[in-house]
Amino acid sequence: MQKVGMPYGSWFDHVHGWLSMRKRENFLLLSYEELKRDLRNTVKKISQFLGVELGQEAIDSVLENCSFQAMKNNNMSNYSSIDERLVNIKVAPLLRKDQAE
Repeated sequence: MQKVGMPYGSWFDHVHGWLSMRKRENFLLLSYEELKRDLRNTVKKISQFLGVELGQEAIDSVLENCSFQAMKNNNMSNYSSIDERLVNIKVAPLLRKDQAE
């Protein structure tokens, strides 16, 4: 497979490096598809992995704050706090729409 030049290195090398650790007890593998399919149970799975018991109210809060609209409005997840000389969010926003393209 030909490696494609990426500004931050090869995605394939990055993933391969992590997958080589997947049998360790302190490694949790999740997929985007899993998060989209069943976010509530994935949040529970993450909290169990971390050894943290979350009540229903805390899980609901996580789900609310992980919603597309909440992330789009959050300066810490939408690039709006980055100098616009580096990233022009008016031209190329990180979060564009709430659907698979």
